[in-house]
Amino acid sequence: MQGKFNFIAFTTGKSAEDVKNFYSNDRMKAAGWTPNDKGCIGDSEDEKNQGAICLYGRKEGNKEEGLAIIIAQDEKTKQTEIFYARIDLTRPSPSPSQRSEDLQTIDPERKLVA
Repeated sequence: MQGKFNFIAFTTGKSAEDVKNFYSNDRMKAAGWTPNDKGCIGDSEDEKNQGAICLYGRKEGNKEEGLAIIIAQDEKTKQTEIFYARIDLTRPSPSPSQRSEDLQTIDPERKLVA
């Protein structure tokens, strides 16, 4: 699934601040995710956020994933939209033929011995 991503969106009556606080570093660590240094980052420095972004990563064996949670509150309806995007960040392991091609790209004069 390398390079692929999945996304889904939800709407809630909770405030953007409530949703942001729900995705605490402790909660996400318990779920197996590594949060960025600041956790969720609000759209402003004051206490009343209208939105936020939360970034996480995790690695299991050779598989590496990223998760972004984007939170946006509609001021008119007071509904909060939550967008989740998960992307596979796993680097593909080159096949033997790909490694040979890579070596020739680095040094086109290099002769490969069969």
